[in-house]
Amino acid sequence: MKHFKKILLCLIVLTLTVNLTTPAFVLAASGKCGVIIGDKSNNYKLYSNLVILSPAKNIMVKAYHISKALGLSYSYDSAKNKLTIKNPNNGKYLVFIRGSKNYTYYDSSTAEGVTKTAVYKFYYDDSSKSYVIHMSTLSNIVGYNYYSDISDTYYTNMGYGSLLSFSINGYSKTDIPITEELLNYLNAKTFTSKLELLDAIRVNFTARKTGVSFKTTRAVMKDINMNILNAVLDIDDTNTSKDADYLTLLIDSLKQNWSVSYKTVRYSNGTVKTVETANDPAVLKLQVQYETTLAQERIVDSRVASIIKSLNLSKATDYEKVKAIHDYIINLASYDLTYQSSSAYDILINKTSVCEGYALSAYRLFTDAGLESRIITGDGDGERHAWNIVKVNGQWYNIDLTWDDAVTTSGKQVLRYTYFLKNDRDFKLHDRDAKFKTREFLTNYPIADVSYVME
Repeated sequence: MKHFKKILLCLIVLTLTVNLTTPAFVLAASGKCGVIIGDKSNNYKLYSNLVILSPAKNIMVKAYHISKALGLSYSYDSAKNKLTIKNPNNGKYLVFIRGSKNYTYYDSSTAEGVTKTAVYKFYYDDSSKSYVIHMSTLSNIVGYNYYSDISDTYYTNMGYGSLLSFSINGYSKTDIPITEELLNYLNAKTFTSKLELLDAIRVNFTARKTGVSFKTTRAVMKDINMNILNAVLDIDDTNTSKDADYLTLLIDSLKQNWSVSYKTVRYSNGTVKTVETANDPAVLKLQVQYETTLAQERIVDSRVASIIKSLNLSKATDYEKVKAIHDYIINLASYDLTYQSSSAYDILINKTSVCEGYALSAYRLFTDAGLESRIITGDGDGERHAWNIVKVNGQWYNIDLTWDDAVTTSGKQVLRYTYFLKNDRDFKLHDRDAKFKTREFLTNYPIADVSYVME
């Protein structure tokens, strides 16, 4: 029988207190270009002074400064005009010759070098007093992504038109990393819109902030009507797979505390009257407990990216993606009979979990592989349970990786497809929670009439 554990506590205390699209590798049309650096622990920092534009308007990065930020080995031989940048994590390195577009990539200290051509030559920039290299050359030895269109993001509001993202760990994130600089920007604002405040809370949840406060107004406080958690979990940003359903199973408890100021008017006869207005300052303080830490989630980020790359899913069909991910998770992990593990981290790193971990890891991998997916909770054979639905060729299907990872009496793991891409009729012993059986939900996510015929 499957074990499903989830304690969701929401305590509310109200107190009153008296007073961008651009050509590849070219800077975005408006706004500066920011550089986001991820260290060994996947902590991300935003820099605004590491970019130089070449005479051809290509984005160059300051070689020494970006090497220092990433923890790369940097050396320059002035006699030979030769620059060497090495990644100590993987032994890969690059050699540049000043004034040349060509550079040499080495997979290791013993490997033969491979000559490559940069978009723009390596040169010395007089204005910044720095040697600069084209941004994409570093992708040979570190993780790299260039976000040329960041319109409608918080980074746009911070004045950036495009972003470079580098990670020492050697993988590329699909979504723009959340930096401490972004959180500081958000959490210093005064929110006059309910939706903007809820989305800022979502970002903080995604960044695993355990204690945070937000400035807003009495009007927004009343508009939210105290129902913060469900409202935040209803937000599903298509640029990330780490909110919405994913957060639902990873938030253990939430305590929220409102404080709001009001004005007082003292009359000549000595009486005092309290005056409340819609714009009265209000403060929301949140205390949150999560199933996983930020460090664990950043490891999951890395693992998900590397799994998708290793499975070669870029040109796969929907069916091929689902089957590859289904088989990978089941072959990797086993069900946790101690009922202590329940996250994607537990599945992908510790290789064991209860149903929540299977559903969460499948959701991350399905979504990051370009599939639409949801996590469904309810009862499985009379016990609390979680599974997924996934969209294949325009049709929604039920899928339960936990129950397809059967454990025999001998303890041997068995990969099966009993609960793989099924319609409701063939998906036996699963009873959804009420919120997944509403007319609205079933209209938005209608399950196929016929189970998928395996190829």
